[in-house]
Amino acid sequence: MLIAGGHLDRHPLTLVAGLVRCEITTVSGTAALTADENLNPVPGAAGAATYTIYLPAPGPLAAVVANAVAGHPRLSDGQPAASDEARAAAGTSPLIDVGAVWKAVTG
Repeated sequence: MLIAGGHLDRHPLTLVAGLVRCEITTVSGTAALTADENLNPVPGAAGAATYTIYLPAPGPLAAVVANAVAGHPRLSDGQPAASDEARAAAGTSPLIDVGAVWKAVTG
């Protein structure tokens, strides 16, 4: 329902596994015919028992999504933990230091 209704075009499904955070969206309609898919592996993923998938719950589907995730330990209709800034405030570091990468690339 989330894909067919185009909700994942606008609201990503979020996979959180350790320090890895992947936002997954879909492409619908004619845009799907020309989209480039990123099939690169995600570095640093945690073990299979340490992940949570956060499903978006747009207004008309909130009850359906809540029902779908009920009782499943790895699915949630809540909001994932905050971004790198919030992790830094909590004392954990992001997976990639963007500033260091930029410095290495640009010299």
